[in-house]
Amino acid sequence: MKELGSVVENGWRTVDFDFEYRYGYASMLKFFDNILEKDNFSLKRLAKAEIAGSPFVTVGLDALKQSPRPLEACLHETGGPLTEECGVLAIAGQSRFLDAPVQIVLFNQTSLLRLQSPEPEYQRAGEKKFSKYAIFLEQNGFSGA
Repeated sequence: MKELGSVVENGWRTVDFDFEYRYGYASMLKFFDNILEKDNFSLKRLAKAEIAGSPFVTVGLDALKQSPRPLEACLHETGGPLTEECGVLAIAGQSRFLDAPVQIVLFNQTSLLRLQSPEPEYQRAGEKKFSKYAIFLEQNGFSGA
């Protein structure tokens, strides 16, 4: 796990990390299901984008609450919101590990992890805690993926 850089824009801190191995779409869904469970993550928003740089489209959370592995379950739904592969997938909400709001973004067919949090929350938690969270995500997100 390597930190690639950090930037503050419009009051939000963005930190990019390299997992050092590539992941695909099905692994992204498994990753987020694992994090929802292992971080006791309070999900507030799920969004996807066709490709990096294109606008995010919010996916309704209604369909997600009916399964212990809600994102993976959507993959197998005919016509479901996550059935078709997309380039970027993000969850946003409250991380129990960080005790802070965070958006976690994965980019299909890459090794990139992006964490975004309001700058005051980032400063309160500290850079080291965000780095530890990235390691936590790598260790727990891809277990069984």
